[in-house]
Amino acid sequence: MSERRDNLKKFLAANQVGQSDIDQVMTDLEPYFKQADAGQVAFSADPDQEEVRQAVSLVIGKAVNRVIFASASVPWPKPEWMAGEVYAAYARGSFQESIGISLWGVLRDSFHGGYYSLALGLDTRFGVSQSLPLRFGIASCLRDSLGTNIQDALGSSLYYYVGFVMAGKKEVAAKLAPLVRVMARNPVLGEKADEPGAWIALKA
Repeated sequence: MSERRDNLKKFLAANQVGQSDIDQVMTDLEPYFKQADAGQVAFSADPDQEEVRQAVSLVIGKAVNRVIFASASVPWPKPEWMAGEVYAAYARGSFQESIGISLWGVLRDSFHGGYYSLALGLDTRFGVSQSLPLRFGIASCLRDSLGTNIQDALGSSLYYYVGFVMAGKKEVAAKLAPLVRVMARNPVLGEKADEPGAWIALKA
């Protein structure tokens, strides 16, 4: 399945990313490539709360008091009478209602200026005429390589990480790197709606 990896390597190299930075990106994204190769996501059943807490804190720029891990497969026991698809839909809705600030929203709006900062960085490095196609190109490349939807928290963390690397903002990308590594094992959804400082992440 080297084609997946080659696709991203070629995209980065074609857009002025140095070899050492390409190697680092590929190392950080390797768990995602393995999941794409296997055709399934493998969450950790025994997450490191401190690692997740520090990774989130680095991105949001303030303290995270604790991380609450919800089971991705069985958030709570399914009643025997409930149909599987109804249970799945109800679980998704409950997760959404439990989250106040989403990680996707933090990355888009406030992480080092969010989307506008990334766009400006790409504008500055590549010029306005090339920047817009590149923004779409990053999303397309990640989708083709990993099958990742950039609208969710997981996809957004990868999008901004790769984007800031391409924009030459290495210090910003370095702050995202721990989250990228964590998200492969335990995706972070957002802050608990009724408990500021508590964040929700998934486990097996």
